[in-house]
Amino acid sequence: RLELHGNREWFRFYDPRSGEYLPDLQELQASRDAERIARLGAEAQRNRARDARLTAEVQRDAARDARLTAEVQRDAARDARLTAEVQRDAARDERDAAQQERDAVQARNQELLAEIRRLQGEQ
Repeated sequence: RLELHGNREWFRFYDPRSGEYLPDLQELQASRDAERIARLGAEAQRNRARDARLTAEVQRDAARDARLTAEVQRDAARDARLTAEVQRDAARDERDAAQQERDAVQARNQELLAEIRRLQGEQ
């Protein structure tokens, strides 16, 4: 059972069992406001933590993308070097084959000249 205490400036309910006054409307509102502020603060802190995690994730992804891009560029440069090397080798092989063919033709010409001279000498 509650008792009403007060004077000309205020009235409060008093609980004789607990020995405490019940909060008035302003105190209840202030308490609700404080709880709401605490909830919103906690939510804001969770959001900041989530944002920090997402930012770190984006930065890790960007770093990984940069590493992969650099790797692709290195691979492309290596491929270009290897292609140039293969082209040089192919050109050298072609020159060598042409030289071998010239050498073979000259050798055959020498054989034919020798054969012609031998036949002319037999007449």
